[in-house]
Amino acid sequence: MTPKISDAWIETGLLIRKFRRELAWTQESLEQESGVAVGSIKNVESGRPISPTSHHNIVKALNRGRQLLEVPKPLVVIPFPDTIGLTVQEHQGRHGGRRSGDSPTPYEQAMGSLDEVMSPWHKKAKLALLRIQTLESLREVWHLDQESYPEYNFTFEKLKRLWDAYPEGLYGVYRDDQFRGAMGIWPVTKEWADGMKAAQIREETFEPEIVSKAATERADHWYITGIVIQPAVQGTALAKFFLEKRIGAWIKNRNAVFPSEFLALGFSNRGQAILRNFGFELLRHGPEMPDLLPLYRLGIPNVEDLRARLRNRGLEL
Repeated sequence: MTPKISDAWIETGLLIRKFRRELAWTQESLEQESGVAVGSIKNVESGRPISPTSHHNIVKALNRGRQLLEVPKPLVVIPFPDTIGLTVQEHQGRHGGRRSGDSPTPYEQAMGSLDEVMSPWHKKAKLALLRIQTLESLREVWHLDQESYPEYNFTFEKLKRLWDAYPEGLYGVYRDDQFRGAMGIWPVTKEWADGMKAAQIREETFEPEIVSKAATERADHWYITGIVIQPAVQGTALAKFFLEKRIGAWIKNRNAVFPSEFLALGFSNRGQAILRNFGFELLRHGPEMPDLLPLYRLGIPNVEDLRARLRNRGLEL
């Protein structure tokens, strides 16, 4: 694996340097606060990759420093870039597949490798996509969201209000009757969508009242939240099943109309990979957005275009 400077890592480095300087910390100060070697800090601020652990410890230290200021500053989110910026040498196993232990490609991280998709486990497992219908199930979704995005997520009360406003918005994926992941697709008003695209509003302005207003008629603007899958089953065919069935459920939704537009913020490297592999375009880079998270967009002119898009990615409705 040969390191290569990428736009994503440059963006991450600029953010780390910006928030470090806001605290009046030197690179040596950040080393002391985070426990990450100053060489790694210099690397990341220069746009070069560092390990997920080092990245996590740096962001954690920066947020701790922000909270200890005389006037505390809000927590910041600096997503860990995916492996798009790395050159990966794929090693072929006996049957032409990737050997166990080799680095997965971004597509494999998001959708599962071909070997995993074709393996017999998912034929034996009982997979189901179910609309979240009970408070117990909703709390499962919220807890997984907390684990996946510890520095930025909805309170349970807000999630419940969104769910009350639009019960069809939130679905969970289950394997052998065990909850494994969730994804929300919510109708939003054109005004709110335009504000996001213009980088004029934060995600915290996404309120149940906006969803309620948009749901009163057929909606052509939609916002995706919480693409979360339990770590134990990430990188398997479950992600493929999940997207296929969740988009299928959206098409059958009584509020869906074409042409439609989806918007989503990229909270994690895995979530961004899923969005890109599904055909979302990067509309704005993280530093351009109030939440410092990249904004993705997908325009769907009609059902036929959506079905073709899915087929091109090995999915069928």
